[in-house]
Amino acid sequence: MFCIFVGVECATDFDLVFVIDGSGSIEHAGVGNFKKIKDFIKDIVNGFNIGFDKTHVGALIFSSSVKKVFGLDEHYSKSGINSAIDKVIYPSGGTYTGKALRMARKKMYTKSGDREDKPNVVIVITDGKANDDVEGPTNQLRNLPAAIFAIGVGTNFDRAELEKIAGSSANVFTADFDNLGQIIENIKQSVGKERRSLAVSFTRD
Repeated sequence: MFCIFVGVECATDFDLVFVIDGSGSIEHAGVGNFKKIKDFIKDIVNGFNIGFDKTHVGALIFSSSVKKVFGLDEHYSKSGINSAIDKVIYPSGGTYTGKALRMARKKMYTKSGDREDKPNVVIVITDGKANDDVEGPTNQLRNLPAAIFAIGVGTNFDRAELEKIAGSSANVFTADFDNLGQIIENIKQSVGKERRSLAVSFTRD
């Protein structure tokens, strides 16, 4: 049975990393769009069973550079995670998605942060086409193994690139800034499927 993101906590546990686009085009498309992305992330987090022995969440933000917001081993409560998300400052700049994916592999799924008995899930949120290569960094993440989901926001994202990042069209979601909440249910179902598949591979190993 799938869990519900909004209102009911997800009963499955995993290590989740958000890769958040903070490029200049986000606010250029509409003032307040970056806050809408942050609120969307908090809505997703609020549907998980967060805790030291439960789901862990980490986040990084990228534009021309990449910054670690918080690691998988830093916050073990929804309030702590949401507070950290609220404090993220919009950087503006380019769209170096590949650099961000590479940092997610090296700086987020570390020896201290990546639990060996929990599946890994990455959610990439972007509104545009990357200024660098995404294929190599994506493959490194997928080989962890990790399930990757790509969310294209607005009208300027590259669908083919999103599919390359996610590895499957089924793991790609798109929405306008004003209706991000409408795709939460579909994301929930896909995350549930991928998490169960990864959990089986962890058990077999």
